Amino acid sequence: QVLSDGSSVYRIAVITDLDKDSKTEDGKRFRSYFRKGRLTVSPEFTRVSVDWDETKDDISLLSEVSSGGRAMELSDMVVFDRNLLTVDDRTGILYKV
Repeated sequence: QVLSDGSSVYRIAVITDLDKDSKTEDGKRFRSYFRKGRLTVSPEFTRVSVDWDETKDDISLLSEVSSGGRAMELSDMVVFDRNLLTVDDRTGILYKV
């Protein structure tokens, strides 16, 4: 989207790769955090800002599937066929977010 001042706005999403810290307190599940927002770039490419979508908390993605006691190491996302996908570096499982 292009604003009236010429700035460009992009929808963005970020996801965590917590490595060993992804295990939940109960030790039975693994967690990754997900957040969406907007990235705004000035027409001169001299200013950038991020505005996160209003949510009470980050979105938690949980799984009980692990490999070697680790899981939910989600470090990359792609859009494929209008779906937001991420892959667990540890287990190789592909998730639709």
